[in-house]
Amino acid sequence: MLAVNTLPGLTDAGLADEHMNDSRRMMRAMLVPHTAAEGATARAAIMMEADADSISAALRRLFSMSDHEREMIGMNGRCLVEDRFQWLRIGRQMMDVYDWILGLGDRPDCVMN
Repeated sequence: MLAVNTLPGLTDAGLADEHMNDSRRMMRAMLVPHTAAEGATARAAIMMEADADSISAALRRLFSMSDHEREMIGMNGRCLVEDRFQWLRIGRQMMDVYDWILGLGDRPDCVMN
């Protein structure tokens, strides 16, 4: 499963076509395979399969969204990353894993079954 996340405000290396409308210039799609489910749950992604029809449908949906809708996906994505993928949090999770392995604590939530 893949996801399309939007990155508001980004342009093609600063070389945006002056004739491109604002909604397309403000949006850039990014495929994020391993965080797709989390992205969808956080309303930070558009889910799609890894085939041409599904990708095409997801991009049509993305292009049909308003600027506000794409900005919300981008903001939700930023919140997801800030909440789940900060180094401080990851470091704490690793300490919890080490404690668990050494028998000094319970199995942490970050360890999958």
